[in-house]
Amino acid sequence: MARYFFNTADNRHDPDSEGTELVDDAAARKHAIVFEGQIMHGEPAVLWDGRDFVVDVTNDRGLMLFRLTAYVTNAPAGGDTK
Repeated sequence: MARYFFNTADNRHDPDSEGTELVDDAAARKHAIVFEGQIMHGEPAVLWDGRDFVVDVTNDRGLMLFRLTAYVTNAPAGGDTK
């Protein structure tokens, strides 16, 4: 088991100081999707403030393993979101 840390890239949320033990990188990728989805579900505005919503996943040495990015692209028919 390895320890992974899931942090929003712009520190919109408290840093993950405890981490999560998972079996491998594939499990960490799945966890990152669930983690980002839970935040977006509870705070949908994170996608509508004009910035990408990014989660960085690091290992126990602080090395970034991957980044999960969610963003919205407004279509002309979508109108103003503000």
